[in-house]
Amino acid sequence: MSKPRLITTILLAACLFGSSVLWTQDEEVVQAKVYLSRNKLHAGETFKLAVQLKINGGWHINANPVNDEFLLPTLLSIEENDKVRVVQTAYPKPQLGKFEYAEAELQIYAGEAFLGALLKAEDNLLPGTFLISGLINYQACNDRFCLPPKEIKLEIPVEVVSISEPTEDIAQEIFSKIEFPKVASSI
Repeated sequence: MSKPRLITTILLAACLFGSSVLWTQDEEVVQAKVYLSRNKLHAGETFKLAVQLKINGGWHINANPVNDEFLLPTLLSIEENDKVRVVQTAYPKPQLGKFEYAEAELQIYAGEAFLGALLKAEDNLLPGTFLISGLINYQACNDRFCLPPKEIKLEIPVEVVSISEPTEDIAQEIFSKIEFPKVASSI
């Protein structure tokens, strides 16, 4: 094959397949790390869960709530079961951004964002380990377009110990970055 024909073939292949490469970039756009506020739990105890989102440079995700009815908000959902229930979720204050695909400024998260959930362990839990399952739903965008919506699955092991065993607060530097609304003390 001649050199000009080879270059033309490569350019044509890049044009045909370039968009599929663009759409698969999302795998690396948002990373999540999960933290619990206690090293171990007692039955009936209220505790916090934090998700640290790292969003790659040049990208953002929609805030919660969104200020445009056509955008999908970032959503933290925790599966309730016979071991744990969700008392409330907390989302960070959004940043404002102006983008080619929208007329108005949009509420977004960029760089790093901390989502939180206040959880309550059920009163009848026996010592042992269980998993908290959840999802982060989000849509990543850059200045010109948005990728399809995506989800990150969360599975967090939790150890329940007897009331006589001491537990302690952990990762407080992470939880200090999340503003949980005040709740009634009769959780």
